[in-house]
Amino acid sequence: MPHLRIHLPLLTWLLVPVAIGCAADDPPSSADDTTGDPGDPDGPGPDDGMDPDVGDPSEPADPDDWSDVLEPVAGSRLRPVFRVAEDGTRAHVGWHDTLFDAPCEFQEVGGIQRCLPTDRASEPWLYADAGCTERVLQDHELYEGQQVVFTRGSGCFSHTVYEIGEPVDTIYYTDNGPCQVFSNDPSHRVVAIGDDAFVAATVTTLEGTNRVVPMLLQADDGAQAIMGAWDTLYDEEVEPSADAQGTLRWFGRWSPRVSTGYFADAGCTQPAALKECVPPSMQPTSAYVSEPGYCAEPTGHHALGDELTTLYQMSGSGCTATSVPFAARAWAVGASLVDDAFGETPTTNVGGDRLRHDMYASPEGAPLLASLRFFDAMLAETECQWRAIPYGSTHFECVPVDSARLTNAFADPACTQPTATRWVDEELGCFDGPATYAYGEVGSLIAPVLEMLATRGGYAFDDTDTCAPIPDGGDDFGDGGFGYDEYFSVDLDQAVTAVTADDVVQ
Repeated sequence: MPHLRIHLPLLTWLLVPVAIGCAADDPPSSADDTTGDPGDPDGPGPDDGMDPDVGDPSEPADPDDWSDVLEPVAGSRLRPVFRVAEDGTRAHVGWHDTLFDAPCEFQEVGGIQRCLPTDRASEPWLYADAGCTERVLQDHELYEGQQVVFTRGSGCFSHTVYEIGEPVDTIYYTDNGPCQVFSNDPSHRVVAIGDDAFVAATVTTLEGTNRVVPMLLQADDGAQAIMGAWDTLYDEEVEPSADAQGTLRWFGRWSPRVSTGYFADAGCTQPAALKECVPPSMQPTSAYVSEPGYCAEPTGHHALGDELTTLYQMSGSGCTATSVPFAARAWAVGASLVDDAFGETPTTNVGGDRLRHDMYASPEGAPLLASLRFFDAMLAETECQWRAIPYGSTHFECVPVDSARLTNAFADPACTQPTATRWVDEELGCFDGPATYAYGEVGSLIAPVLEMLATRGGYAFDDTDTCAPIPDGGDDFGDGGFGYDEYFSVDLDQAVTAVTADDVVQ
């Protein structure tokens, strides 16, 4: 049985890192950095120290053996959920709370990990009574038989979970005035319930001889699963990411981004690094540098110094103090770190006949953490993402991440030359280039893209299955926001069907 070393609870199942000031505060290149001295670029890590339990990293160690904890274990209340694909791929994707018959995921709540519902809704603002005191949610935000729902608050960690009650057929609202009838839309009463109604868990790191070891989540009901990886040399949670040369390495899970607009000192000479929604229990030890823009990949890394409660920035009156932005944490930036200072991440394919699904290993080669990324061998190892078909169901298809959509549009009056459309968000659209595949939800087809077009085409099949001009001339107004549509011709003769999968509670 592996030894356990307890760390503070962690938030890894839900939160998505958000870059700070990507548009107005582009990070610098490494040549522009002016650093303090909380790290030695020639040393083994950000704090110049080695974990005595790890040994000399220059001396190769034998791989640890984590085979007895790689498979998730069910508890008395929580059951692991596996996505099982038709090609044999099988991946752990979450938990099912049998008390509420609902999917859940672990996240940090008041310093404790709890498995909270994943079914989401907006914060209730309508009421079941003429006094506007009993909250309701409209049925279009719920599914039949649903018992609980999660709503997100204004901050990174604020939320409310509601238990769903009886149906109502008249609902009310108030706009800082009298309570009045809103509609007769079908709705259900909801009542807030405490987080202690959900299963709690503890996260520990397993002790071994390798530099990177698993983080094991153990729930109060007996459920357990590996939910992350820990770098014992840098003493921080890590995850695999490609370095500037494309080598997969264990980089900091919560690494902040080096800023060019915020500084750690009153002279505005030492850069600061910022990141939103870092759990209070986490203390990253390294930061990354990237080119400007939300989608920019890291180009370098730095050690971190002390966490900051005050920042500085240049203004018309010189270097002035300012507060740390809402929901963010900040650190002083130290010396640069070479990529080789971070351990490499070997991988083993544990997928099925068609999908590649990697198991990540320690630098010494010990498998310890399953990836949640999938690559389709029939589509030239293109990465694909799961889409529920229909939305909200437990049946999925793996669709290329950069795919355009087949939308019943054609470039010719005989409707023989199909076109596809892809919406590109100018701020968040992180595509490397033109789409390579197009996806049609009807028929589950994935077809290769031939070339980019100026328009999506002016023809479509009407309700009588006749090819006819599109009334608006073929314009597609996209998904709203700041962005634009791209149009492509498609080769349906080379189309394949998407890999399908179903979520199975075990």
